[in-house]
Amino acid sequence: MLKFIRSTAMKIILAVLLLASVAFCFAFPNKVKTAGKIINAYYFVYKGDKKYSQNDLIGAINYYRAALKLYPGHSKASYNLGNILAVYEDYDSSLRYYEHALLYNPNFMNARIALGIILSERFFEYDRAIKEYKTSIDRAPLFINIPLVYNNKDYVIYNKSVAYHNMGLAYKWKSLIYGQDPIEVRTNLQNAIKSYKAAIRLMQYSYDSYFNLALSLHLLGDYEEAKKVYCKCINMRPFDYDVHYNLAILLREQHNYLDAILELEKAALIVDSEGDGFKTRYIYDVLNETSKKLYAQEDYSVLKERLDKDPIRSYEPTFVNGKIVASEELDKAILKNMRTCEACKDYDI
Repeated sequence: MLKFIRSTAMKIILAVLLLASVAFCFAFPNKVKTAGKIINAYYFVYKGDKKYSQNDLIGAINYYRAALKLYPGHSKASYNLGNILAVYEDYDSSLRYYEHALLYNPNFMNARIALGIILSERFFEYDRAIKEYKTSIDRAPLFINIPLVYNNKDYVIYNKSVAYHNMGLAYKWKSLIYGQDPIEVRTNLQNAIKSYKAAIRLMQYSYDSYFNLALSLHLLGDYEEAKKVYCKCINMRPFDYDVHYNLAILLREQHNYLDAILELEKAALIVDSEGDGFKTRYIYDVLNETSKKLYAQEDYSVLKERLDKDPIRSYEPTFVNGKIVASEELDKAILKNMRTCEACKDYDI
């Protein structure tokens, strides 16, 4: 008897739900139609994401556009379309899709940062880009940590760092267009420096932020602080041509031609190993000019003494089957030499 009652009650509940659904459909046909479109739109976005992950960009574009036609409010579809069209260098369309995503989701951090990058690097609208970066930071989501379920801390920290770094780039480029106005140049460089430092506080090992911080300090004329940060960069990435070259130019501007020559030699070694003949020839021209400046000074006898202490010069080559190969000791010596420079010896890196 109890089993019969339960069975009957279940049938009645299902019948009531079915009648309610039918009644809702008749009472609100437009809402039902809209819900159906949204469901189909999400399915198209799912298919688009799959094509995107398979690097089928044309297929992804078609699915995302179909989804937006059904449901314009899908901000992720707009954001992904913006990214894909940026790859195809259709920056006008990319800009529109980022703006469209933010129209429906103003707190979409990735879309706002991407919009700032397009505005700065492709349309040179630095002020508007800076505004977008600041907004993305101000509207960054709060940290949420649900153990074993969800934790957005790394996401928020990374994106804030990216926003600060790109804000620094925008300020740096903005400083260059005010080349005839020293006050504007200085103000923008100072803002760039603050932005890079903020990025580094969030992402301690961000090499690009360190490098651009050093460059901005260099442009500002704060040579000692710039030198310190260049040395930090060399310690982080000893085989980066740009940092050795920039440090050499700074040292040359300080009339420290000897240390400049040593850094130029490292830069030349790096670009020569990469097979870049044009850049290698340019480096050697600068090296030759710097050497002449050194020889013009009264006393350059210290040059030979210091070069003789070069750690990579004290190793004998290793021969295997008639070929010279790098031994483990030589590898370590080269790495140590690249990371070591007289100009950095006074800094605790």
